[in-house]
Amino acid sequence: MSQYNRIQKEIISLTFYVAALMSISLILMGILERDFWPLAGFLLGVAVSILKFRLLAIAVERSTYMDSSTAMGYMRRSYLIRYFITFLVFIFSMRVSQKCFVSALLGIMLLKIIIFSKHMLASYFKGFADVLKKPKLIKKRGRE
Repeated sequence: MSQYNRIQKEIISLTFYVAALMSISLILMGILERDFWPLAGFLLGVAVSILKFRLLAIAVERSTYMDSSTAMGYMRRSYLIRYFITFLVFIFSMRVSQKCFVSALLGIMLLKIIIFSKHMLASYFKGFADVLKKPKLIKKRGRE
């Protein structure tokens, strides 16, 4: 398994985990308010977010084997397809309810938030660990 596939699986599994935790709160909210459209919008958003992530990964992999002009056209088409899918989800969720739209937006942004926060936390703690590993300015005197 390549490193890229491992990273993709790790990000997608973390997204499923966070989405499951958030879905529990949306289920409880749905039970209290008797409105499950926010849950449906959120799950639709998460599914579309993961789909778009996989489509991007596939497009990048395929474009590496093409010449530059063909790859640019291929990536543009892939970009338009991904954003057309997003547009359809937003139109559908806006027609259902405002709560569905907001939760679909949150679901679509969830993968991006996870990638960003994972990178930021990793770089923060790596920087913190590097500070701890720096050699001391004062050297200990050895036996002379």
